[in-house]
Amino acid sequence: MEAYTNYKITQFLIESYDGSSVIDVTKQVSFVRYYEDVFSPAIFITVGLANIESLLTTLTNTKSGMPPGIKGGERVSLEISQGATGKSIKLDSTANPYYIYKVHASTTEPTREVFALELCPGQVFTNETTRVLGKYKGNISSSVISILEKVLNAKQGKQWLQKNIEITSNNYVFYGNTKRPFSVLTWLCPKSIPSISSGSSPKEGTAGYLFYQNNEGYNFRSMDSLISGKEQ
Repeated sequence: MEAYTNYKITQFLIESYDGSSVIDVTKQVSFVRYYEDVFSPAIFITVGLANIESLLTTLTNTKSGMPPGIKGGERVSLEISQGATGKSIKLDSTANPYYIYKVHASTTEPTREVFALELCPGQVFTNETTRVLGKYKGNISSSVISILEKVLNAKQGKQWLQKNIEITSNNYVFYGNTKRPFSVLTWLCPKSIPSISSGSSPKEGTAGYLFYQNNEGYNFRSMDSLISGKEQ
């Protein structure tokens, strides 16, 4: 997403571990940094929060069983709007859940104390705790969809699959070998050949895909189609 300064944080909520309580810390947000990269399998977001002592007190005093302070793994809801362009990003706790991934050390400013929370999608945690098993065969894009849906549990609908997962022209047989899902998906990228004719061969495109996440979901797209601007 473009780096606009004229944005508004309309909502930032932190949910307790047991899901019984949610606290609103929207007014304590001092900055938001959104990182989206075609070479990264996940979007990371950094949120700066001011007045750390009052926030920790709020978390400690909740009756929901949330441990004192922020330790990572809490689910959040974030909504950002940009008036000039009409663009918005919404990360809610159901359709597109994000979690606190890291807590960076606080920094002291003249009139306040600020610390940063690094947010990530739930699939980042799933990627660390699950492995790809068994044998995969057939079209590579079909294997990609299977790993996304069945291993990473990233289910985003048929419209998303048709738009963001580009069908390959070649098949490939491989074993998961207990590797992490993101590792397997990026490993498949240089082995994939697009069906569009825009590469060095008159009949096939040049091998090479990119696996990345944007605000529409996970993408498995050929470099040929991304460079040429052609739809799959």
